[in-house]
Amino acid sequence: MDGREDGPERDEEPSGTPALEWIAAGVGAGLTLGLLAFLGWQAWLRTDEPPVIVVAEGAVTEAAEGFVVEVTAVNLAAATAAAVEIEGVLRRDGTAVETSRVTLDHVPGRSERRAGLYFAQDPRRYDLDLRALGFAEP
Repeated sequence: MDGREDGPERDEEPSGTPALEWIAAGVGAGLTLGLLAFLGWQAWLRTDEPPVIVVAEGAVTEAAEGFVVEVTAVNLAAATAAAVEIEGVLRRDGTAVETSRVTLDHVPGRSERRAGLYFAQDPRRYDLDLRALGFAEP
């Protein structure tokens, strides 16, 4: 006897790395490089200019306690703004009749966020002045 067991011959295991393993490694490397490129691009775009918040008026709807004016805050700059305070003032003949404020947690750079301002008076009967009062750095 030559030391072999009797029975069917065993297939030898293939040597080397399976193709599926190479594909998975390539996909992982591609995702990692893509993420690093994206982070580098974001860092390169980041400027020291402050956020630029523009506030636009939307629809007016009746609410249980008065009226709601939908507002959209648009950040035109690349920098993110936190604790963005928006004010709406109803005016008649230049005199303030009612004021409402809302604070947005954050408005990322080059994006927009929506909010609502509550008023007891119907905003459609007055001039509505909207503005961003301020922000904090996140």
